[in-house]
Amino acid sequence: MRRSAGLLLLLAFLVPAPTAQAVIAYVIPLKAMLQQSTHICTVKVENLDPARPGMILIVAEDLKGKLDTRRMAVNLKGDSEAEKLKHVPELLKRLSNGMPIVLFIKLEKSKATVFAFTNGTWFQISGQKDGEEMRWSLLHGEPGLRRTFKGTTAEMSEVVRAVLAGKKQPPAPDEKEKPGFGPEAKPLEKKTQGAARTGKEKAVLERTVWTFQKVGNCDLASSPLVSEDKVYVGLLNTSVFDRSSTLHCLERATGKELWTFNNGGQLKPMFSTPCVANGKLYFGEGFHENAGCKLYCLDAKTGKKQWDFETDSHVESTPQVAQGKVVFGAGDDGLYCLDAVSGKKLWQYPEKPDAKTGLHIDATPCVDGQHVYGCSGVSRTYQRLQVFCLDLKTGKKIWTQEAIDLPCWGSPTVCNGVLCVGLGNGRITLSDSSPRGALLCLDAATGKKLWRFDAMKDAVHGKPAVDAGRVYVGSRDGFCYCLNRKTGRLLWKKDLKSPIVGGPALAGTPEATTVYVAATHGEVYCLNAVTGEECWVFKELSNQAATLLTTLTVRVHKLAEGERREIYLGAGVQNQTCVVVYRLQERWQ
Repeated sequence: MRRSAGLLLLLAFLVPAPTAQAVIAYVIPLKAMLQQSTHICTVKVENLDPARPGMILIVAEDLKGKLDTRRMAVNLKGDSEAEKLKHVPELLKRLSNGMPIVLFIKLEKSKATVFAFTNGTWFQISGQKDGEEMRWSLLHGEPGLRRTFKGTTAEMSEVVRAVLAGKKQPPAPDEKEKPGFGPEAKPLEKKTQGAARTGKEKAVLERTVWTFQKVGNCDLASSPLVSEDKVYVGLLNTSVFDRSSTLHCLERATGKELWTFNNGGQLKPMFSTPCVANGKLYFGEGFHENAGCKLYCLDAKTGKKQWDFETDSHVESTPQVAQGKVVFGAGDDGLYCLDAVSGKKLWQYPEKPDAKTGLHIDATPCVDGQHVYGCSGVSRTYQRLQVFCLDLKTGKKIWTQEAIDLPCWGSPTVCNGVLCVGLGNGRITLSDSSPRGALLCLDAATGKKLWRFDAMKDAVHGKPAVDAGRVYVGSRDGFCYCLNRKTGRLLWKKDLKSPIVGGPALAGTPEATTVYVAATHGEVYCLNAVTGEECWVFKELSNQAATLLTTLTVRVHKLAEGERREIYLGAGVQNQTCVVVYRLQERWQ
């Protein structure tokens, strides 16, 4: 029985999908589906149109293989089996905008067979090559596949990740489970849907929930990290005789300090923003002038040090953790990849940096599936400029782009197959005597230049923010820019009256409804993502001699009447004699 089930699944993948294909009645082990899928990915429903019927799917995460197609338009009319069994209306009740779906794909030259899973509901999609494009069509529901797996989408995603990583075995099929579909989807509030598409709704700043303050020769250069019930923030000691840092862990609900870490008073100045993964907290130390700096790994709950890794340079980069590895930039050392559990070095890029091959990397890398994307700035030792893509497992080059005339200080962002990175000269706190800046967009698969926007009058130091249709970026020229993601055409720009060095933060999906961006003199703006118009401005810091260098952190909570959003920020005030961290609360409805 098990052998025939595996054979039938293989045939289901390999035989071209006819106009009408029988609904699967035999038992299929999840193990066989995982093994025989050429690609597995999670997607989100960007737009569901029950009237046509059809839907647009956007690839969110590649779990197995890298799917070239990042956007799938699916005809939901179904085949004759779907019509006979009335599957389409049942499936439409179980789909909604923003919903995650896991796709198991057998991809061939001219066709594709897809099993889709979402919250206990299975259905089959067929792909047929039409010229250069793939045409996607629903075949029918697969109620019998509930015997394969019937949990939530999140549970399926976790199982797939764990199995593919070799950490566990997939669950066996439950042959006693009755065929059927999962629970119906809860419809999104019409106001929220309309706001995401028209931009007519408006965000309202309600209140300051709490502030955390430290007084006495201190400043803030790294951004607050919000993870579960905690907030982590690194504070600088600006004393002439003690240039060190302390990492503070705060209670998210109240702002109360839970613990601190300063490595026995030896923690060097922090620019690196912490990162939390699997109960561990990772962060670096050091500014541009520092050497012999470390990457630290702490217990995220207690602050107890697990290990550290010493470099020959500094670690301004924010670590990125993926697939059991931690990747970070380390100045003149280039890029490191360590084992996330032990701190053991796995690879370094460039492998043996010298005057010819060396790169100075301060920007935070971007990990997307099996690829690591990064970029270089300049130092006294190395002036070579490069944007690159590496294999996460080996560190080997996939492509490099060196047709660049400005340093890359703004960390790269990858979304829907494109890579955006900010360029510019000068320092984060001081413009060059001849300031220049740009935003570069490359094909993430090849490194080929797609477009470049050069209208900035100063550098881009922050990470670009990208949604389904637009790119948002701030510049030291004081403007927040919004560009068309495909063409680089300017859609709007907003003057914030002082330099912008942190990256914008977004809320709303698949296209943002609001953009949050901070100017260095202390103003925090919430802008309409479609028009650039002000929703609100937080000015409490503007009269306190503030220096706001950090990127804002935004967390969204869904409500029946819309959304409630938390905004976290920190700044040095009163001319580097005090630091204040805020948690603001906003309502969107």
